[in-house]
This record gives sequence, structure tokens and C-alpha cells, in this order.
Amino acid sequence: MLAAKGGNTDVVKYLIENGANVKLRDKNGDTAMMIAMDNDQDDIALILRRAGAKAEVKPKKDTASVAEDEDEDDIGDTPDVDDLVDEDEAPDDVDLDE
Repeated sequence: MLAAKGGNTDVVKYLIENGANVKLRDKNGDTAMMIAMDNDQDDIALILRRAGAKAEVKPKKDTASVAEDEDEDDIGDTPDVDDLVDEDEAPDDVDLDE
């Protein structure tokens, strides 16, 4: 999570190559992808995407206006994900040495 926030591509690649779970969430419910995207770490987001991470964001909560029928835990895709990775360019297999 810290490597994603700080943009340390070497550490992120090392962790992925050694079996790190790219879907793991921290105590706040954030994934490394969320942290990378929140901190404008596009290179890290691309590495994580190629390793199978999904680009998602937690919805911003306005506790005063949350409807009773809304699922507060629902996490959707962010609208600018396509700007990071074109599906046609993303490889099926992960090659982190690029």
C-alpha cells in the first residue's frame, strides 16, 4: 500500500512477482489500486491492472443524505479508468519487466 502511494514501481513489481494479493484491502477498505489512483500514480495503477487488480473507488459518503435503500458498501468502477489502460493494449499475462 505504501509503495503504491509513493510510486515505488520496483517495490510494487517485487511484491507482485512474489505473490502479493493485488485485491487485498487495508483497514479503510482501500486497495493498492485505489491508493495509486488517489495519489496520481498512473504507472503503479498500470502495473496493478496488468497483475489483475480492478480499478475501483469507494463512493464518497454524505452521511446526511444517504438514502435508506442505498448500499453504502457498493464499490463501482471509476469513470476515468479507461484513460489509464486500453483493454486492447493490456496483455493477458503479466510481464512486469517491461
